[in-house]
Amino acid sequence: MTIHYLHRPIYSLLLALIFLTSCNGQPKPQADGETKSKITPAGQLMKKRLIHHFILWVTILLAALQLSAQSYSYRLKIPYRDGAAWGYCDTLGQVLHPAQYDSLGFFNFMHPVAVYKQDGKYGLVDSGFTATLPAQYEALSILNHNAPKHNEILKVKSNNQVGFVSMSGDILIAIAYDSIRLFNDFIVVRKDAKYGVFSKDFKRLAAIQYDNYYISFDGVAPFSLLVLQKDSTFSQLLPDGSIGPLDASRLPQKDAQISALFGGGSRQAVTCLSKEAVQTKIRQGEINLRPALIQFDRLVDNNERGHYYRLLIKDIKGYALFDLQRGELINRYYEDIVKVLRFSGDRELWCVKENGKYGIVHEEEATTVLPFDYDGFGEIQRTHIITIKAGLKGVYIPFTTYPPIPCVYNDIYLAKYLRVSSNWSFGVFAINKSGQPGYIGENGVEYFR
Repeated sequence: MTIHYLHRPIYSLLLALIFLTSCNGQPKPQADGETKSKITPAGQLMKKRLIHHFILWVTILLAALQLSAQSYSYRLKIPYRDGAAWGYCDTLGQVLHPAQYDSLGFFNFMHPVAVYKQDGKYGLVDSGFTATLPAQYEALSILNHNAPKHNEILKVKSNNQVGFVSMSGDILIAIAYDSIRLFNDFIVVRKDAKYGVFSKDFKRLAAIQYDNYYISFDGVAPFSLLVLQKDSTFSQLLPDGSIGPLDASRLPQKDAQISALFGGGSRQAVTCLSKEAVQTKIRQGEINLRPALIQFDRLVDNNERGHYYRLLIKDIKGYALFDLQRGELINRYYEDIVKVLRFSGDRELWCVKENGKYGIVHEEEATTVLPFDYDGFGEIQRTHIITIKAGLKGVYIPFTTYPPIPCVYNDIYLAKYLRVSSNWSFGVFAINKSGQPGYIGENGVEYFR
């Protein structure tokens, strides 16, 4: 990302300086014996305006210079492959660090370190490409955490045992367990088929003696409910970190590994209906549709719970959508409607099929944003859409200036969104081409050779 210097403000600044200098100079006498001329009210007003403009442009210039300096100092670092070795490059493919590792991970925006692999072991490298943690673990992953002084921790594996260490390698929970799981309010470990509990700041709360554990959230308490089972006795982790008896009414269901009990629920808009609600409205005559036309099994325009904004309808004309808010059929038919993607500002993109080919249309503007040249779609998300042509895959990214990534890869999927600013992230996709792995940016630049 490059921020260019603002040339026009600099020219305006120079002109303002020249004019202000001339205004602030001593006025010339009109003639011998005459008094010096005074600046007229109109001239004073002009002078004030120029001073205001001068201050404004100075502020803009300083902000632009600071932004420009930041943009040049911060460059996204992306793993690239050169043969069998990995290094780092920027978004344009310019090499930042030569390929010398067995594998490399992405840098973390909050804590600028990345996982690297060398000689079969994993360690950490910082943004200056210096190893801050030697490659000594069989596995290593960075976890977000909410403990004081530990916003991030490392889950590591050594001698087939797992534990937690700090970002500098200090032991937080011994690398001595068969498994370890991090939750918001506690940590559960397993050893020889028995479970124990640590607090989120790594203090032991319950010894390794329990046969099972269950987790639920009742929607009232500000913490997750951890239930521990030993033989036929159930206990619970209390907010103060102690272990106490469990109210019988809150016993987990038999044989449930984890019982996710969410209370309260979320309010649903009346225009987003469940299948049962739609069927009820049809029976009551509130929706004038024949049930046989509705494709309930096709989640085309739904929320995350599977409730319907619009219903997919199929009749002799093809596929169309019935708008539940308006209570009417949208009179636009396609050979197939695969998905509707909703964006801010009431913008919508429809992934549809016409004349045996797939494309994407912007319904409000009645424009085709992706030509009908494709054999199908893969994963469809608001951030990206996998396209398929002749058995190969590419990517279309909605509302971007970049052209679609062509269908030339055996496989492609989103690997990482790298944060550039508070309102922009740069997408990097993992690919497989002729059996070789690599990455490609949303700008179409390939990071492999």
